[in-house]
Amino acid sequence: MKANHNPPHSRLALLARLSRNFRRLKSRLFPSPERRSAGQGLVEFALVLPFLLLLLLGIIEFSYIFAAYTSLFNAAREGVRYGVVQPKDKEGIVYSAKGKIFLVNPDNADIVVAYDSGPGTTVFTDTDQVEIGESRVVITVTYDLPAITPAIHPLWPTFHVGTQAARTVASLGEIETVLPGGGGGGGGGEGGGGEGGNGPLILDVAADPQMVHSGDAVLFTYTVTNTGDVDLTDVTIVDGFGNIIYVGDLAADTVAIETITENLVATTTNEVAATGTDPEAGTVSASDSITVTVINPALDLT
Repeated sequence: MKANHNPPHSRLALLARLSRNFRRLKSRLFPSPERRSAGQGLVEFALVLPFLLLLLLGIIEFSYIFAAYTSLFNAAREGVRYGVVQPKDKEGIVYSAKGKIFLVNPDNADIVVAYDSGPGTTVFTDTDQVEIGESRVVITVTYDLPAITPAIHPLWPTFHVGTQAARTVASLGEIETVLPGGGGGGGGGEGGGGEGGNGPLILDVAADPQMVHSGDAVLFTYTVTNTGDVDLTDVTIVDGFGNIIYVGDLAADTVAIETITENLVATTTNEVAATGTDPEAGTVSASDSITVTVINPALDLT
């Protein structure tokens, strides 16, 4: 009688090993939906990742360009604000504009000062042709902005960013030399001399804009000029809103420019006065005013 070399438990173990090997082979040849989904997700992520990174870098680059553009836009507006009262002081206009530039080097910005008689009219640069109420001062600020992200730089190394602002001339001014205090000389206004020495003040008040809707903000600019040949001290500006602005010392032939912002709900005349003291303790003063028209709705809903 032959001996049984394959006991039942050996056959069962062999069948178990075969079953495991079969399942392993099946899982490799026919992966489960879960494993297929995980692998597919990794492949899709690898394909999309470059585009996501490019989008992120594009957002960073666009934000940088927009911030730089905002800086140039504010610079053009500031140059125009100064230019409407000192249109002949081109150096002062450029100096005022550069003071508002940030994120980029102001010295590398191209600031062009020109004049015209309105949109679509002939542009000129001769300050002798400027007329009050007829001419506009036009400030153009441009800058070649280099790209800051490595992915964008090979495609667009630089971006030409520019803006322009224009406004009608309100005063021809008197001084045409840029000064460290903020530019050239003063405009209109009434000046009064002190008891000792020749030290009159000239005050010019401007508002931007001069016609607004109820509740809108208005920027008032006060330009004080010492047109005398002596230094003044304790120069102070008091406006119709109750603001008291202490300017301090004002040297001969220099200018001080101060600004405030007020929200108006009715047509308002802002009467402003400036006073100072000359070396012999005499008082000098000047005054000026400007009216801002507020457009109220025909029907108020409450």
